[in-house]
Amino acid sequence: MGWVLGTGVPNVDAFIASDIPTGSGLSSSAAVEMAFGNLFRLLSHAKIEDLDLALLGQLCENQFVGVPCGMMDQIAVQMGRSGQAMLIDTMQPPWVEYASLPFGVKMVVCNTGIQHQLGDSGYPLRRRQSEDAAMILGVGTLRECSVAELMERQDDLPEVLFRRAKHCVTEIERTLQFYDALKNGETDKLGPLMAASHTSLRDDYDVSCPELDKMAEIAQKAPGCLGARMTGGGFGGACIALVHEKQTEEFIEVCRREYGSQGNFFECKPVDGACVIELN
Repeated sequence: MGWVLGTGVPNVDAFIASDIPTGSGLSSSAAVEMAFGNLFRLLSHAKIEDLDLALLGQLCENQFVGVPCGMMDQIAVQMGRSGQAMLIDTMQPPWVEYASLPFGVKMVVCNTGIQHQLGDSGYPLRRRQSEDAAMILGVGTLRECSVAELMERQDDLPEVLFRRAKHCVTEIERTLQFYDALKNGETDKLGPLMAASHTSLRDDYDVSCPELDKMAEIAQKAPGCLGARMTGGGFGGACIALVHEKQTEEFIEVCRREYGSQGNFFECKPVDGACVIELN
């Protein structure tokens, strides 16, 4: 990693066009950061590697927007690969591994229509609570604590901090299991892991809401669904579902009917990361 300053950025006239629903938890702020980061990198001739560009995007979010987010969204936007899921480890230095999504499976965004704003929500509080739990446990981050170690130390934590920590450490374990299932073609394991993830986000991290819970429950039972869970920072936004391609239309029809007119649904797919397209 590393980067070298360029020659400075000239004045730019720019506009943003997007079809991402506002406040849907789909990393639109990270997408804007990486879009302009790539543009500024090109115009200034700065030599900045993709990972460092993502970390600069996180720095903007933390220091200028005021949201104490991690680096996952920026890395996913900048370093995505077509058809691939990403395993991101944010320990220093961060690293990324890839695994193909199952053949014949589509991703469907199930938007609740409830907007969220991370800076004004309980997200910063959850971040502080997780850090407080790590401090009591004597680790730099909860990434360094195993599920077994946490359970042994349960009595050392206030009830709320234990639940926050429990979500973090069990979610890390679920993520690794999900990655292994993708690599091994064990699609039957994906749904239970996604359902357990949503339950943990709802009960232990307390970042869901009734609309997200309703959408996740409907999606999980809809035809062709391999698994579904809320996505993003919570308190509104969308669920993401993995759906058999041949049943996608039926899945969306059932979810729309069961959830109501406030919801909206669209198919998406993993693509290559942000880049500059120069038109002749």
